[in-house]
Amino acid sequence: MKTSHFNRFKAGRRCLEKMKEKIIKLSLLLLILFLSLPVFAESNSYKVDLDNDGKVELIKIDREYETFENSPVIISGLVTVINSDGSKVGQFKMPNHIGNVEFISLNKDNSKQIVAWSSGGAHYTNIAIYGYRDGKLYKIFKNGSACPVIADFKNDKPLIKVGRANWAQEGWCYATGEPLWQVYVWNGKEFVYDEKLSTTPEISEEEEVNRYINKIISIMEKEENK
Repeated sequence: MKTSHFNRFKAGRRCLEKMKEKIIKLSLLLLILFLSLPVFAESNSYKVDLDNDGKVELIKIDREYETFENSPVIISGLVTVINSDGSKVGQFKMPNHIGNVEFISLNKDNSKQIVAWSSGGAHYTNIAIYGYRDGKLYKIFKNGSACPVIADFKNDKPLIKVGRANWAQEGWCYATGEPLWQVYVWNGKEFVYDEKLSTTPEISEEEEVNRYINKIISIMEKEENK
């Protein structure tokens, strides 16, 4: 009986290794195909007085596409800020499909910050907030999650809620499960993690990706050991 289980385990291990080899080969093939696809861009722009000096800056939004089977596929977005004199201030990149771009005043002092949202896959959301001061563009906040990302800029103290997977809950899934929330509150200069309002310790986006990978590996190992 022990020999039978051992043979099944070895067979399962060989099957898993073959699957990994196929996934790697397929990934390389898709990468080669992806790099060979033609690229084109689509742009739109906004004129906004970001620093409340009476002069408007030009905020240009570029969406970069790849064409696949004659259909456009958005791969990234680029936000560029240009001074009133035409000189380029700086830019930042958003992964995947860049969607809504907002201009909000976090300190309610008529200076405005750029809030850019993008999405990818079935439900991944990215948010980036940048400020403009003394002719320079600077990052205020950036994060992303496969769980919801919610911002409330109308609150007296603007806040951002970033969801994280609740793998400790039996049967939890992205589609229907309530995520763990890490909450960031604006203090006048930056968004600071608020332990009291959060339901999880702070988890970086990179750590969250690793948690997801480890979860998939554990599921595969359980299936292998059945």
